[in-house]
Amino acid sequence: MKRAVLTAIVIGASAFSVGSMWAAAPANSEWNMALSLDIPGKGGWTTCYTFAKTLQGRFLRAGGECHLVIYDWTDAYHYSDRHAFVVYRDPAGRYWGMDNRSAKPRWMAGKNPTEWAAFWDQDKTINRVEEETATGVTLADAGARANPNAAAISAQYAGFSRNTDWLAGAP
Repeated sequence: MKRAVLTAIVIGASAFSVGSMWAAAPANSEWNMALSLDIPGKGGWTTCYTFAKTLQGRFLRAGGECHLVIYDWTDAYHYSDRHAFVVYRDPAGRYWGMDNRSAKPRWMAGKNPTEWAAFWDQDKTINRVEEETATGVTLADAGARANPNAAAISAQYAGFSRNTDWLAGAP
């Protein structure tokens, strides 16, 4: 009998904490659009561009501010690849990022594609960043040269958590 009561108390406490966590999430149409499970490429390993392009189209049709960020990266083991994700702005002016492998949007620091890419993958060196607009691809920097190293940009974000600092009003 004591074990059953204890189990019920633990389950009740867990349900309360999960409910509190979701209550803190922004309740807006952008958030709901980013969470849609019917977007092609959702959950795939090599489908980031398909997902990002579709999500960008949905944001643009809804009339919101949206950026499709594509970047090349290299990790500590000299493996390199390309990734794409979407950054959108909510009604409160905060930037959020979403890719095909994320369960929910992440708060984003920065104001441009180069800063967003460095913040998204802080453990990688960002070699080149492009922003794809509705009409085509444009280089994020005006000189059409390689973008700054992620280490230089990421240093200003040291100590921030992408997933929780927006709750405390991070810059």
